[in-house]
Amino acid sequence: MTTLTAVTEGLQVREVALRATETPMEVIGIAVPWDEVIDLGYARERFERGAVVIEGDVALFYGHDHRAGGMPIGRVVESRATDEGLEIRALISDTVKGREVHQLLRDGVLTKFSIGFEPVDYRVEDEDVLVHTRAVLKEVSVVPFPAYDGATVSEVRSATTPEAMERQDVVETTDNTEVAELRDQLSDLERKLAVITEQGAGMQAAMAPQFRSGGQMLKALASNDEKARTELRDFGTSVEADVTRPGWISKPLKLVQEKRRVINLFSTAPLPATGNSVEYPFVKTTTGSVGKQNAEGDALAYMEIALDTGTSPVATYGGYSSLSRQSIERSDLAYLDAVLRYQALQYAKSTETAGRTAFLAMTGIAQSFPKLSVAKAKDWINLVIDAAAAIEDTSLGLEADFVYASRDVFKAIAGLTDSSDRPIFALREGSVNTVGAANLVRASANVGGLPVVVDPKAALGTLRVASSEAFTTLESGGAPFRLQDESIVNLTKDFSLYGYLATTANDQGGVVKVTVTPEA
Repeated sequence: MTTLTAVTEGLQVREVALRATETPMEVIGIAVPWDEVIDLGYARERFERGAVVIEGDVALFYGHDHRAGGMPIGRVVESRATDEGLEIRALISDTVKGREVHQLLRDGVLTKFSIGFEPVDYRVEDEDVLVHTRAVLKEVSVVPFPAYDGATVSEVRSATTPEAMERQDVVETTDNTEVAELRDQLSDLERKLAVITEQGAGMQAAMAPQFRSGGQMLKALASNDEKARTELRDFGTSVEADVTRPGWISKPLKLVQEKRRVINLFSTAPLPATGNSVEYPFVKTTTGSVGKQNAEGDALAYMEIALDTGTSPVATYGGYSSLSRQSIERSDLAYLDAVLRYQALQYAKSTETAGRTAFLAMTGIAQSFPKLSVAKAKDWINLVIDAAAAIEDTSLGLEADFVYASRDVFKAIAGLTDSSDRPIFALREGSVNTVGAANLVRASANVGGLPVVVDPKAALGTLRVASSEAFTTLESGGAPFRLQDESIVNLTKDFSLYGYLATTANDQGGVVKVTVTPEA
């Protein structure tokens, strides 16, 4: 039996099934069924419940004909996760191709969906089953034969209003003269669009970033380059997420995100534009539960939820470096880039420390663990089982997502052996009789499928099991770059960067705080 070791990067295509509806031209169905295993030939695969998300617009095609240059026939306008899978509602455009596909849906000739997606996170289970734990849906197609039997059309809708019928009659009875007039109008419209497109391209080129690196930008500022001043004002002060940022900003921003291992474990959100503190609601106590109605007319089960408000201060993190005009003008770009890169790294380090401290301060659910030197595989397995159960029982609908550990805890995991002195955690591919895996170089592991994240800065004996939704970091958009216009002149001498950050403990029941017995 071969072992699956990687997932092909790029857009992946899987087929599923669907249904058509009866008001404008719409189709509804399960685009991605959960936990249905299919054979791809080179491996088997399934989507874990809730694994597929939509980020941006998703087009609807017929038979993936975009790969042959085909145009979409509609778009996905709504999606929701159900017990069966990801259900979508797609609007079919009123075109010749769209009407043809819609009629085939209504006649029951087409009954299935096929998807195109980009894999993000995954794991490999026994018997070479590739389990997608996170994937981004990119496109959906209507097809006659799906890969997933559970991807079916459940409803088809069509327009039945007099206006829609009148519009259809006009299309079917248009004479040659009217067709010629329509073609002339379309040609005129195409010429106008071409002019608008050309003008837009010119404006876009004028607004495009001029400097590829921070060092290049600083040199231009020192020489009083107006383009540098304009770019610093337009991009350096912007906190919009959809702004196309120049390299001298986007590279340090990416560097900051990559260096914050703890913060990246949890959910993040933008910080409100104003306020010196952040208020957030959390459930203090609950009484009663939701239950089945005994008989029609009977009162429903009573559930009382007591909410409380938490407050977290908004802190400022930043610093500045003094750069003389001589240093800026006579130093090479690598020197100046190194200054900005180091500032970004220090910002990442400072904010990561704040996030780590706030997370570890959560009271959580108490759980004990034996000495690392005597802990057996059974102890680690029980840890995962008990912690996952505690989060499920105590939190408000959260699940265990990872184990957070210090380096000595990781060494204890990686060094576990059985009675024959064989590693219990697989240290290489092909290992058998194991209960998890450990990567010694990257300092990562898993226990029974639950990822272990090692934090080199955590104190010895640190061990937590947590949900990614139990804790949130809120940060000002574009941080650590929020430069003000009045600082531009000074930047030729003092270059500063800063950002605002706050943290919220959303659900104490989503963290299990494990106390490891100290060594004697």
